[in-house]
Amino acid sequence: MVALPTTGARAQPCVPGFDPPPATPDGAVVALLDDGPSGGLVLGGSFTTVGVTAASNIARFDGAGFMPIGPGFDAGVNALTIHAGDLIAAGNFTTDGVQVLARIARWTGAAWAPLGSGLNSSVLALTSANLGAGPGLYAAGQFTSAGGAPAVGVARWSGSSWSALANGLVGGARVGLALAAHDDGRGPALFVGGSFLGAGTTPSANIARWDGAAWSAVGAGLAGPVRAIAVYDGRLIAGGDFTAVSGGGPASRLAVWDGSVWAEFAGGANGPVRTLLALPDPAGPGLLVAGGEFTQIGGVPAARVAIYDGSAWSALGPGSASMVRALARHGDSLYIGADALTPVGSPAASLTRWTLCQAGLIGDLNNDGRVDGADITVILSNWGQTGVAGDTNNDGVIDGADITVVLNNFNG
Repeated sequence: MVALPTTGARAQPCVPGFDPPPATPDGAVVALLDDGPSGGLVLGGSFTTVGVTAASNIARFDGAGFMPIGPGFDAGVNALTIHAGDLIAAGNFTTDGVQVLARIARWTGAAWAPLGSGLNSSVLALTSANLGAGPGLYAAGQFTSAGGAPAVGVARWSGSSWSALANGLVGGARVGLALAAHDDGRGPALFVGGSFLGAGTTPSANIARWDGAAWSAVGAGLAGPVRAIAVYDGRLIAGGDFTAVSGGGPASRLAVWDGSVWAEFAGGANGPVRTLLALPDPAGPGLLVAGGEFTQIGGVPAARVAIYDGSAWSALGPGSASMVRALARHGDSLYIGADALTPVGSPAASLTRWTLCQAGLIGDLNNDGRVDGADITVILSNWGQTGVAGDTNNDGVIDGADITVVLNNFNG
């Protein structure tokens, strides 16, 4: 059994295992987010209640119970992120019942607010990243326009207006499914995964790199849709439906990019990988959690969710009986969102949590065994950057939310 990082010491020995949350939604959980500024866990998907609490497709867990976030939305939430200190939700919705919110909205703390005129079709991924011109909010999905102007599959919100990333995604379905900021040795960039043949005028199958001004290839790409991207141990990991590197070479639904070539990652998986979550650990490479539709990963039986510790995969107990769509760490738990998560012997549920155990401290950026003012200094020295130490909440940008994580785990 693999143990996972916790936010601090426990009074009693930690025993990894499933620990049902106080309540579960009545529909699928598609997106999860540890909301550092609010100290809560946000879940989005297609549901109308969480336990006995009415919540239209979005809710927050404060550690004791669930609550709605405003009136919610008229259709599903597919993606969540924090940008400029605000919670951003995106998906299939067009209104909160009060105003037009074209598939993306910002929570002000009291109400949902539009981001310009929004997008013309579903948003499937979000991230916040600074590629050198200041923090930007990036959205990917099935849309072909943003703010009323052409933007195919991916777009950027500056805080006041939408802009396309050159000609956007081209060829194939032209759909963006995953986003992550990473420096692969060529400088900070946004990596976009999805179902397409290229970006702008650059051929790059199903994954491409945007540096803030131009597109570039990520090798020859991957031979099938890329549904998840994570940065683990300094490397870019992609998950999806692909079974090979574009142009040749095996890569069964998991691949690693080292800055020059693609290779299969950690033995691959026998079914689609839909979500990836990196859990940094100051004591080593940290852990990578994968969720999706597989029943075996790296040669190890694992029902749709598993953890990689830097050398091998391990199952999370009996796993899930249905597709795992979302993962997030909150406090001492790994939360798992699915269509209907069913550990053996437990009732079906679309949300559950796995108790985490390991000595590493989240927020210990200088690896001195303490979470204190020195770690805040690391954040301040790297403020606004990507791909360097300080991104404690893994949202792609170093900002005030990362200081909140340090303060929440302060032991100095």
